[in-house]
Amino acid sequence: MLFAPLITYFLPAEMRKDKTHPRYGEFRVIISSVLLSIPLMLLFPVFLLFIGKPVTGYFINDALLILLLFSMRCFGHYRIPMTTTAIATYFIIYEWMSTITKSLPATIFHLGSYSI
Repeated sequence: MLFAPLITYFLPAEMRKDKTHPRYGEFRVIISSVLLSIPLMLLFPVFLLFIGKPVTGYFINDALLILLLFSMRCFGHYRIPMTTTAIATYFIIYEWMSTITKSLPATIFHLGSYSI
């Protein structure tokens, strides 16, 4: 697996050598999902800049994901940084969804006004 050395790097010290650790699989899944989500979260601002939407929240979210990785590596904890990241993601998505739902009734009204 290509990500295996990178995942092993972010594992806590006691889990790097002991694959039978009870929380080894849990940490491995979280680290791999964060490593896949960081590049995807870096792609969203590129598209949002073209349509004039704010992108600061996405960069904050990426910084929080990187802090999550280093928190797992250095301290062996992920719940507090992951909860903080989830709350930040909620507010990013909530702001995005609220702009979509505000324009949705107007879009439906305009679609209904066209005749064939």
